[in-house]
Amino acid sequence: MQKARYEDRDDLKSLIQNVNLIFSTPNLLCNYLKDTASGHLSIAIFTLIIIDECHHAHRKSVYNELMSYYRLAKYGEGIDCLPQIVGLKALPAIHKVKDLTSAKDHLNQIMANLAVSKLSVVKQNKEELLQYTSIPQKVVLSPTPRLHDPLKNLLLEAMAYVESKMNSGIVLEFLTENQHDTCDLKKAISIPLLYAECLEINSLLGSDEVHEILMQVYADKSFTDQYSNIHEIKEIVSKLRDVVAEIQEITRNVDCKADIQVIIENIEGEYQRLKEDSRFFILVKTRAAATALAMRLPGYLRSTYLTGLQTSLDEHDEGGTVVKNEGRDVMVSNLTNIGTDKKNIQQHYLLIKAIEEISKGNNTRDIFIAERQIYEIEEKERMVTKNRKEKVCFSVHCKVCGVVITDGNLMRHVNREWYIVCDKIVLKNVEKGVQYLIRNRKKLMVCGRLVKHMAGSVDISGVP
Repeated sequence: MQKARYEDRDDLKSLIQNVNLIFSTPNLLCNYLKDTASGHLSIAIFTLIIIDECHHAHRKSVYNELMSYYRLAKYGEGIDCLPQIVGLKALPAIHKVKDLTSAKDHLNQIMANLAVSKLSVVKQNKEELLQYTSIPQKVVLSPTPRLHDPLKNLLLEAMAYVESKMNSGIVLEFLTENQHDTCDLKKAISIPLLYAECLEINSLLGSDEVHEILMQVYADKSFTDQYSNIHEIKEIVSKLRDVVAEIQEITRNVDCKADIQVIIENIEGEYQRLKEDSRFFILVKTRAAATALAMRLPGYLRSTYLTGLQTSLDEHDEGGTVVKNEGRDVMVSNLTNIGTDKKNIQQHYLLIKAIEEISKGNNTRDIFIAERQIYEIEEKERMVTKNRKEKVCFSVHCKVCGVVITDGNLMRHVNREWYIVCDKIVLKNVEKGVQYLIRNRKKLMVCGRLVKHMAGSVDISGVP
């Protein structure tokens, strides 16, 4: 194993001959697999290629670009001795999974993109793997129903009230006469969802948390400062105000919810035993319950919550470690509440069942056909790109060092006054600066981003 520096790029082929193991980004490897690259490499020179996070090998991603060179060598050049492809992933993405059939199709598509026909999971070395991992203890707490729960009845009555208003012809009236009230209608429809969240919080925590959430929503100007032309919407918002007022009166008569205290006692007992090595996950149904529960738990647990709306590291947890998880930043704390729903659990279950069925079967022929179809689509795209390049009379290069930024195939020439029209892919690579036209030479000066000069420029020039 040897580290290759950037300035060693011309000697990469000789470097590969002298080492057995190379770590590289897929983008760097693709640069040497191109036909136009200096020191061009063939993918057949490798014996094994391991791709981490292999589910990214799709569409225009750099992972799929790497696999396109594999397919080109296999079907276009007819090379038989190609490297074995191994893709690694903890669990494939589940956003496309709707049923067992779509789960299997999703996995088969990933396998076709990677040109692999075998799907394997950890079995033989499972015991060895468990030596380095911990099995979480599952604690199921059955909620104790309240003997007297007027808050629940109040929320159910409010939900029924909103439903009756929405069934009174308001939707038809909106579609025909009040199209300008889109925002008001959406806000009115969202109120039953708010009541549903409060029902869960009431069963898990108590009336104080419900009152706090409703007060926050009602205090929002988007609900209180409405002057909608639709009478039913005004009544729905007015009902929300009445619910908030009634909750203030009935909170004193609601029994204290003891279930949350049982949860806290279980967590505290495990935390005292494991200290900073402890990690807890609490699964709840709604985002509101996850948020409220995190605020209720003791501060020394460094609780946080993970919901679909969280996209960045919390400013209050500066010591937290950030782990990238499907586009979200997840804080590693002692305790995390996950706001989830039945859909996510079902998707994971379907994906696990699909993995089991595909592992037992033989889909080599299907993968071969799908892989061949991917190659044919890519070949058509390459032919279109080649035809466009043959008609190009423009080029973009660095004014200082002459480095080619693009061959101009995404630009076109307007004959009358020599206008140069660039595609967005070109324009996003250069920052537009002062423009001027030099006599007898058509040239547009712009500040360069892709070149290595701090104050460089690029020329977009053409041949008459």
